[in-house]
Amino acid sequence: MRILSGLLVFFMLGFGAISCKSSKQTSGTEQTREERRADIKVLDFTTKMRGKTGGPATGGNYSIQSRANLSFTNMNPLPENLKGIDFDNQTLIFVASGPKNMEGYDVEITRITESQFKVIVYYTESAPSNNVSGTEASLSPFHAVTIPKTTKTIEFVKQ
Repeated sequence: MRILSGLLVFFMLGFGAISCKSSKQTSGTEQTREERRADIKVLDFTTKMRGKTGGPATGGNYSIQSRANLSFTNMNPLPENLKGIDFDNQTLIFVASGPKNMEGYDVEITRITESQFKVIVYYTESAPSNNVSGTEASLSPFHAVTIPKTTKTIEFVKQ
């Protein structure tokens, strides 16, 4: 009987040690996640253009690496603000909501973050409330900003 009791105590202590070790591994994983979060930094950006009219004919989110890729804007002639971009050192981020038929629409890039593998562009789009009667207009809201040159994947997140 003593041998059986001894084995029972041995197994109980052994399983207790295993479950203690298991919980330590979990907290190590949480630490790694925290470390990853610390690798995300907020990027400064410079607004090159922002407007409610004159944006591209279609809505969309674009990262532009060269002057040749600006043709999508259908801005003719190309505004001076966009002509002066140094594409050797800068990436242009362009968010456009597309054609709207009433005043009160807007789009704004609010924050840009960078991690080891990607850049995330956060933006908002606003519309007039249903209770407000707006003036009819032909609008195409957009926001164009530059960030330091990057070859990372760029994601857009609407807030």
